[in-house]
Amino acid sequence: MKGLPMLFQETVSLIKEYFWPRSALAFSKEDFKEKLDYNDKAFDLFTEIMKFRNILKPCVTKLYKFCSFTLLPSFKSEFVFIFYVSLLGMETFGENGLRHFLCCVKVQYCKEFLRFLCSSEVMHELKSEWIHVYDESFVDKFLIEPLVRWTPVFIAFRKSLESEKSTFDHKKTTEVKPFRLTQPKTRSIPIPDIIPKMHKMRDPPLSTYNQPPEISLLLMEKIKNRQQVEKLKIQSDRLKPRCADIIYGDAKITNNQNECNFKDDSTVNIEDTSNNKSMMNSSVKLESQRTSSNKRDYLSVLNKTAVVNTNAVSILREWKLYSDREREQRQKLCELESGAFTNAAYNSWKQEEEMKIKLNQLKQMERNRLNVMISHEASSTAKFDLCCKRKIAANKLRNEKRAKLLEFLNEKKLQQDKVNKVAKEVASSHENAKIAKKKLMEEKKKSASEILKESKQLLDEAVIKAQEEKRMKKELIRQIQAEELSAIMTKSRNIKQIDLTNTPGHGLLNEMSIVELRERLNQLKINKQRELEEKRDAIINDKEQKTKVLLELLTRIGKHRSVKTIAAARKMVNNGENGVLICDIGLLD
Repeated sequence: MKGLPMLFQETVSLIKEYFWPRSALAFSKEDFKEKLDYNDKAFDLFTEIMKFRNILKPCVTKLYKFCSFTLLPSFKSEFVFIFYVSLLGMETFGENGLRHFLCCVKVQYCKEFLRFLCSSEVMHELKSEWIHVYDESFVDKFLIEPLVRWTPVFIAFRKSLESEKSTFDHKKTTEVKPFRLTQPKTRSIPIPDIIPKMHKMRDPPLSTYNQPPEISLLLMEKIKNRQQVEKLKIQSDRLKPRCADIIYGDAKITNNQNECNFKDDSTVNIEDTSNNKSMMNSSVKLESQRTSSNKRDYLSVLNKTAVVNTNAVSILREWKLYSDREREQRQKLCELESGAFTNAAYNSWKQEEEMKIKLNQLKQMERNRLNVMISHEASSTAKFDLCCKRKIAANKLRNEKRAKLLEFLNEKKLQQDKVNKVAKEVASSHENAKIAKKKLMEEKKKSASEILKESKQLLDEAVIKAQEEKRMKKELIRQIQAEELSAIMTKSRNIKQIDLTNTPGHGLLNEMSIVELRERLNQLKINKQRELEEKRDAIINDKEQKTKVLLELLTRIGKHRSVKTIAAARKMVNNGENGVLICDIGLLD
């Protein structure tokens, strides 16, 4: 283990000289006897690295692209050696050997290298490149399988490096030293400047201290608004009926919130009010005489027609609502007449259902108790069976592990022999390929020289033909220009007169003169205007019909509302009279 750093340095120096040139030179042990002291191991390692040159080169290029910061190119040969150890030499060197080799490189570079090896995406990319050089079976067995097997070791190295403090050489920070300066002199008191004499300022105008007129106007408007509100409140208090006041007899407060018209209509039945009047006492009659004057004024205001400002859609919806209510009320009255809404059948059905529910609950309790007993027995038997099965499985696993270890050791030996054989075959195939490449290059050079000669001859012929064609074109252009000039000079300058009533005479179906065309266009415009006016009239008629229908619906809705308001108002009046009775009885007591 002590000689590992020396071995690392010697092999890296060999890689720098002979690994990176494009044409790998032939070399032997005798070339390195003078250079190296640690001959045999370094040379053997270097020869194996050169065998797998096509595997290691793409790994280094990918690492330089993958790294988050810029790696120095001078460290490429060190990375080649470490890649060889991590991919193909872990069985010979082991974990300790890899740790010694990584200590020869910077810690920051080691972290990036281990992160590169642990990433699965990069391994897929490298596999796709290695398949171009070697067979897929060879790549899977001798490159990817050992790498997957040693990945937990790489992850452990990476975690240990990250936990330790980084030994990256930080630059020393400059320490600030204060200057040796003498104490400054005390500042002298400055002489004050002479204050110049200023002219007397002009007095401010009186308008600055006066209140603006807008504020007084606003106050006047506030007072007027207050007076109007007070008048309206007095009017509303006058119109408010007696029943809306606070009653202290039974500690009740009744507010008349929604009072409406008191019109009489044929659709409302007023039998309840007549019955109540017959039951009244003399005290109630006296109280009704007091409030009759106020009620008359109130009825005069409510008898006015209610204004309904609504949309056409809302009017139709409201009418539908009222019509549905009428239909429902009629159905209810019919059902009441026929003797509906009795409780006897429902009560009997309810008792039967309750009895059924109780019986079902008792049965369910028994079932649950029995199921719990069965589940306890089943769980105890299952636990006993599980323990037996686990013991048998543990014994089987031990025997299988022993057998697998023996098989693994035998396979390892066979794999090493196969790898050595394949490496020798690959080296011989590379040499044959280089010889074939040289022959191909010579043949290509010969064919290229022949093609160049032929292309030069063809180019010369094409240039001569192009020059002749240009000369012929120039002569033709001159002749054409001369003919055009002669035609222009001989052309007559008389202006041709046009008749707007004549047709062109091309033999088409719809031929017409310009005058006829103008007349037809005018007629088309007149027809369009007529159509527009007819459409406008039709739209106006439709709108008038819609408004008529809506007005009819509004009148019907108003009637329905008035009927509702009368009924509500009479209920409120009856409630008020009952309250007055209670007050009078309390006073008499």
